[in-house]
Amino acid sequence: MYSYIKKDVGQFIIYSVYNKNLFNRQPTDNKTKGKPKKAFDEMSLSEKADSVERRKKALIKRSEELKELILFNLSIKPDKSNSHKFITLTFDTDVFDLKVANKEFRNFIKRLNYYLDTTIDYITVSETQCKSKRIHFHTILFNCPYIDSNKLSDIWKNGFVKINKINKSKNGFLGASNYLSKYLLKEFDIERRHSKTYLKSKNLKEPPIEKGYIYDGRILKDIKQSDDVIFKKHFSYEMNGFNFKKDYIILRK
Repeated sequence: MYSYIKKDVGQFIIYSVYNKNLFNRQPTDNKTKGKPKKAFDEMSLSEKADSVERRKKALIKRSEELKELILFNLSIKPDKSNSHKFITLTFDTDVFDLKVANKEFRNFIKRLNYYLDTTIDYITVSETQCKSKRIHFHTILFNCPYIDSNKLSDIWKNGFVKINKINKSKNGFLGASNYLSKYLLKEFDIERRHSKTYLKSKNLKEPPIEKGYIYDGRILKDIKQSDDVIFKKHFSYEMNGFNFKKDYIILRK
């Protein structure tokens, strides 16, 4: 028996299929419940390794959820002459602290909303430049009115700005979602584990979810081998003595 989570994200259907019962699990004794969490530096080598592995798995899940959220909201048709836009925001000064950078980004959104006299929905992911270590942002603005790149730079106030309209094709939407979600995985850093590596507006719409079971392995095989599959990945790892497996599959409609 397999558990599955199916999401309709507009132009695509996404399956997450697991080799365990996700929905009717029995409660287990949590020996660590109520105990204060150790700082990373206080952990043993094995505890550090476990902590890093848990964070990697959590980031993979978050990157998948981010991709699904982007795809669904890109599928919502913009109003009139508006369009979904991809922008890059850089700092021309040495900004290394993510909390400082995030504060500047939030202030930018406030100024942008004031200038456009509307509320823009957005998702942004931070990235650290390899050489300079400066932070910059990769951002999607949903249903955004036209704005000149020079004016956008004036509103940002911190450095170079690049803006592009996101192509309405399936490849355009998938490319934009892949581009942003990959930076979430790239920014794996123990020192930044308590900081928000991506920000999003509150009014984004969540894709509809269907949960259920697949009792026949041939059905899962048919899904994985469908001509409509454009992406699939298999995950396998040990957790609490259980061989945990997951298939992540994206199909075009």
